[in-house]
Formats: sequence, C-alpha cells, structure tokens
Amino acid sequence: MIRGYLNIVLLFLIILLISGCSEKAPSNAVIKSSPSSIVEDKLILAGSGSNIPITSKLVEGYRIKTGENVEVLESIGTDGAINAIKSGRLELGLASRPLTAEEREFGLKELPYARVAVVFGVHRDVPDTRISTSEIIEILKGLKTTWSNGAKIYVFVREPKDSSNIVLYEQIPGYKKVLFESYADRRWEVLYSDGGMTGTLQNTKNSFGVVNTTDIATVNSIKALDVNGISPTQENVLSGDYNLIKDLTFVYKDQLSIRSENFLNFVFSPEGKQMLTKWGAVPLGRYCYIN
Repeated sequence: MIRGYLNIVLLFLIILLISGCSEKAPSNAVIKSSPSSIVEDKLILAGSGSNIPITSKLVEGYRIKTGENVEVLESIGTDGAINAIKSGRLELGLASRPLTAEEREFGLKELPYARVAVVFGVHRDVPDTRISTSEIIEILKGLKTTWSNGAKIYVFVREPKDSSNIVLYEQIPGYKKVLFESYADRRWEVLYSDGGMTGTLQNTKNSFGVVNTTDIATVNSIKALDVNGISPTQENVLSGDYNLIKDLTFVYKDQLSIRSENFLNFVFSPEGKQMLTKWGAVPLGRYCYIN
C-alpha cells in the first residue's frame, strides 16, 4: 500500500517537472451540435471526439472555479474543427492528430495539452488482461476468435482515418494492412465516433475495440489490456515504455481572445494539470501558453 502511495507521489512530481505554466480560468460542459459562427458572449470548443471527455472535465472545473460558461459541442472530428476555424466559425478547436504542412501554411497553430494512451479495450467480463501485437493481428484477421475462457470475441473497429488508428498504423507492423483487408471483407462492424466505440464496448460482453485512456477513465465496464506485457499507465506513457500514444491539442488561427486565454491559463494551471492526471491523461506543460 505504501509503495502504491509512493508511485502516485512520484507520478505527480514527474508531471510537475515536465509541465509548469500560468493560471486563470471559464466553462459549463454543455454538449451541442456543430458551430455556425463565433459567439461573442461565450467560448465554444469543438472537434475530435478523443478530446471531448477530458476537455469536458476541464470545462466543468473551470465553470466551478470562475462561473464562466464554455460550451463543448458534440464531435465534429479534427477535420471538422479545422474547417470551422478556417471559415471563421470557430476560434478554438480540438484536435487529436498533428497539423499537416498545408494546414500550418494556412496559418493554423496547435497547442498540445494532454497525452493519452491508445488502448485495446474489452468488456470487463473478459478474463484476459494482456494481449500481444501478434494476437491483435490474429483477431483482426479472424484467426483468433475466442478469449481464454472460450467465449467468442466480438470485434469492433474504427474508420480508416481515426486518429487512434493512425497511431497503430505506425507502431504495430501489419496492423494497417489487416485492418484494410477487414474493411474490404466487411468482416467487422465499423464505428465512427469515440462515444460510439465506448458505448458499444460497455454494452457488449466479450467485446474488443480501440479506445483512449480518457475514454474509459469514468467507465467501470471497460478495461484496457496490457500490450506485449506493458500496461498503459501514466508512468509508462511518461517513460515511453508504452508507445501507443497520441497528443490532444487545441488548434487556432488568429490571436486568441481574452476568454480563450483565460481558459487556456486554467488548463495549464496546477489545478488543470491535476484534473488531466485524474481523468487518465498526462499533462503537456512544456508547450505552455503564454499571454
């Protein structure tokens, strides 16, 4: 028990070392549809579904601290956020992939605020606790069809351009090839949002799919499998031992408004970083926002 406490303290100290920034704060985690235009009296955040769970927690903490309202819209994807920023309909977007060279040339900027682990999630009733990358390939091929107790594996996959899939294409040899083969064969059901995948894994016994640590931080019915013997803990993300990771970023174009500056100052404050840690992310303070 003492060792567990010391690990928590050590993790917090490491996070403080890699971060460090300013304070301030606005928000109310109201989730709506896509933005039509920049609203002058409130800050609206929209973009990747990967960002929404943890950003909604930040927004709620900001509202409690300051009384300021910030809206978090339903997922419109990273591309949707970028298009909305380009057209002037959104000031601050949520992205779960790096900007392309073309997007940077257009004048877009990115501000990473959290690092999350991409995990292979299963329903809590699955007895297995670990999986190898070769077994992942076998599952996607349809060659490995049962868990260790003999129960049938129900496989769900995300669409080709999903940001978690992009990470897996780079880190797991053969993953992209076998996934695209499964699309062509219509082997597995394809889900098009983080919420859709999380909800499906929650409600389907013996299920298997790709999620993020922040997707399942508040969900007791989904657990993350260790990959090649390595757990997707915050310590292992920080050390690089667990390499299936992606950064969540804020994206913007022009000089930010005071309301955006205040919210970002809260995100990078000690209180904001504590919230990120609590809900399954590693805060990225080395990219601190400066007024």
